[in-house]
Amino acid sequence: RSAGHHNDAPPYVVPPTFFKDLQGSADLEELWVTAFRQVVLADEIHFCGYRLPPEDMYARSVLRRAIRQNARERKKKEKPPAKITLVNPDSKNEVIGLMRTFLDRSVKPEKDRFEESRWGR
Repeated sequence: RSAGHHNDAPPYVVPPTFFKDLQGSADLEELWVTAFRQVVLADEIHFCGYRLPPEDMYARSVLRRAIRQNARERKKKEKPPAKITLVNPDSKNEVIGLMRTFLDRSVKPEKDRFEESRWGR
């Protein structure tokens, strides 16, 4: 957190909802702006334990816009597309289908289970 934010504020969970009211919450606004910027700049994007809930339209929108901006920026610089993976997809591949539909067709499933991936070690 930056110096202007409430470092002593208690942690909280923002549930997936159709609309996130971020106004008045500098911490949440900063979090989403930072997430957007980092996805735009990323060479690799990995989703670990995130199922892209249908009711979280805000997250879908931010991620979709950031991934598309990433692709445009990389194309301008003649770089290959960013690698986008879903770690430990469900056995029915429903989540990978959702991610390909709502975020980007290039999302690939990571075959390793989370515990076996580089993040779980």
